[in-house]
Amino acid sequence: MRTSENKEIVAGAITVVAVIATLLMISFHSFSRHVGDFYNVKAVFNQIYGLENGSVVRVAGIDVGRVVSIKFGDNYRTVVEMRLPESIKLPDDSSASIYSHNIMGSKYVSIDVGGSDDYIEDGGFIDYTQASPQLMKLAEKVVSMTKSNKK
Repeated sequence: MRTSENKEIVAGAITVVAVIATLLMISFHSFSRHVGDFYNVKAVFNQIYGLENGSVVRVAGIDVGRVVSIKFGDNYRTVVEMRLPESIKLPDDSSASIYSHNIMGSKYVSIDVGGSDDYIEDGGFIDYTQASPQLMKLAEKVVSMTKSNKK
């Protein structure tokens, strides 16, 4: 009876060790795969109109990255740092714009890919930027123009 109990204990221990080893290999593979697969680019905007950390970054209308940092920069401008997959190389004449998902919705960054043969490196800047106009300010202007035309 003791021999069969010992065999069961050994089999159980081997199973536990195998499961732990498998989980460790999976987590290591997952971690190592994600460490080098991304790079960061920055863009400087005059206004960001509600853009937040975690906001979507799109290239050709496809969600490819996220905003990872928003900081106050020189001359009262805002530096937005974005994380993109290394598989998406941005030519150095690419441009970035801020858009809204809808009138009251969250904001996202849309990158228009340029045609240069030189690419933005990790930590580099997108030189051409444009913030979208605030829709509420435009609506206020339209209303005030309508009121002034009625007088």
